[in-house]
Amino acid sequence: MHRPTIQRLAAALGFAVAANAHAATFTVTTTADTDVNNVGTLRWAIAQANNNPGSDTIAFAIGSGAQTITLNSALDMLADNLTQINGATQPGYAGTPLIRIDGSQLGANARGLYLRGDQIGIHALSLTGFGGAAIFGDQYTADGVVVGCFIGLRQDGSTVGANGIGIYMDGSGYYLGGTTAATRNVVSGNLGHGIEIGSNGTDNRVWGSYIGTDAAGALARPNGGAGIQIVGQGNVVGDVTTNKRSIVSGNTLEGLRIYGNLNQVIGNFIGLNAAGNQALANGSDGIQIGGSGNIVGGNSSAHRNHVSGNVGAGIRLDGPSNQVIGNHIGLTAGGNDAGNGGDGVLVYGDTNVIGDGVGGGNVISGNGRAGIYGRFLAGITIQGNYIGTAANGLISIDNIGAGIEIDDSTSVVIGGELAAQGNVISGNDYGVAIFGPGGSGSMRNNIIGLGNDGNTLVGNAGYGVYFSSGFGGSFEVGSASAGNIIGGNAAGGIIVRKGTVNIIGNKVGTNLAGNAARPNNGGIGIEEATVVVDGNLISGNHFDGIAISSLAAVAEIIDNRIGTDAAGNAKIGNDGSGIRVIAATPGLVIGTPGHGNQISGNYRGITLDDGTTDIIVQGNNIGLNAARNAKLGNEETAILMGGNNHQIGG
Repeated sequence: MHRPTIQRLAAALGFAVAANAHAATFTVTTTADTDVNNVGTLRWAIAQANNNPGSDTIAFAIGSGAQTITLNSALDMLADNLTQINGATQPGYAGTPLIRIDGSQLGANARGLYLRGDQIGIHALSLTGFGGAAIFGDQYTADGVVVGCFIGLRQDGSTVGANGIGIYMDGSGYYLGGTTAATRNVVSGNLGHGIEIGSNGTDNRVWGSYIGTDAAGALARPNGGAGIQIVGQGNVVGDVTTNKRSIVSGNTLEGLRIYGNLNQVIGNFIGLNAAGNQALANGSDGIQIGGSGNIVGGNSSAHRNHVSGNVGAGIRLDGPSNQVIGNHIGLTAGGNDAGNGGDGVLVYGDTNVIGDGVGGGNVISGNGRAGIYGRFLAGITIQGNYIGTAANGLISIDNIGAGIEIDDSTSVVIGGELAAQGNVISGNDYGVAIFGPGGSGSMRNNIIGLGNDGNTLVGNAGYGVYFSSGFGGSFEVGSASAGNIIGGNAAGGIIVRKGTVNIIGNKVGTNLAGNAARPNNGGIGIEEATVVVDGNLISGNHFDGIAISSLAAVAEIIDNRIGTDAAGNAKIGNDGSGIRVIAATPGLVIGTPGHGNQISGNYRGITLDDGTTDIIVQGNNIGLNAARNAKLGNEETAILMGGNNHQIGG
């Protein structure tokens, strides 16, 4: 890994440093662009620095104030190590560039400053009009800085003077931007990408820059491609300190496009203005990742990116094994709604991780489609996020769609065995929706429809958990030690239209404590599916606790409390039946000897509709408390039985 040098850090602060006895300063005194023998031209100064080994500074003293050097032909590359071009030396400099180098008279692909040597510094220049990259660093350059430059804008920081690309960096160890307003790069208005880091680029840092905006960070000055494109690996955009935050907003395509591996994006605003209080949209996704092993965010608030207000998805993951942790996706820096137009996180790559259970959860809210959408995945892990709520986890900022929607994917992990790994999925159109003819996964320790306190109503407008009529896989909803809390949803708590689903250890219709109703409009609905309902608390719902409504339904319902509190001693009744069977495959099981359900406190205990056959009802406690020593009756009747050939007891 490349290490900072004295020259490099000094350049980032705007100082020139003499490194050895050969150091010299070559001063540009004219805007004329004639041959290298004309003393005082920029072309002459570059030639002198290249021919003088050691630490050289190219300074400016062209009268005073703003000046423009219009080139007639391409400049020589900067080939000597430790060369600095320091526009801050121009008389009248007050923190923004006064010297503009313009390439509009050159050919279509002409480059501006070509960096070949090591530890080169470029400071306080405006670079406009080049058909190629305004600054081009090839694979041989390393450990330099580009700071305080307007690239694609004139000296006023607003008027566009487009280059083909702002900065192309194929070298390593560069600092592109600094930590103060005077060392901030503004890379905007270019025809292609603002910054592109090539396939050889590694250990480069983009700090404190505005990319796609004017110099105030308030108005869009779009780059025609992505704000930043990274093909190399091991590069970093942003940092944990706010003065190194980059604003990557207002670009025509993505804010960041990452094809490389092992890069990091930390602490930036992507799709917001510099104040972080209004959208300044990138025209496509905020971040698009095609590589692997990249990290967006981190485990502290200082790592947090705000990826909001973009036209497409907040973050799109096409590549595998990336991490999106600790970000706010769809919110302003103040926590208000600034949703992305598409999904919060759109996932097509395998084994990506979105949030974690050790402080790296994202807030994914306010987006124009699902909070998280994934399709055709072989593995995805979603843990510790707030999806559809404010950052406090108690107020809805809804995603217009499901909180999480997964289609035809295997090894899906939503939440986990540890409480901290659970997500809060509330305030959305739906909570969790699972689609597709195949698929498998688990859903544990999530709160769906309530706030992060497990008590406050923040309901999803539709189902809490929905397995579609096209689902044909298998899924675990809860476990004996890691159940979900599913309450307050405007449609059913859980509906299983198809597939094989085990529903175990959840609270459906109550708060976290299991002592108060948080009604869903129906607890659990089972259609053409094979379902085990085991060890749940299913209470407090409008309509039925469990409703089974298809001749293709195969179900085993055991060891549940239905209509009571968690202890089984107080009524939290479902408004309809504790269990209602409208239609089912013959042989459906409601309780077995030693594994019966407690069905008490409801309007009715069990309803078996006309047309049902061969239902087995055994070992249940219907109308008593958990100890079976006190009445806890269902209001109308214990069992309302239609159909024929049922086995009740025995």
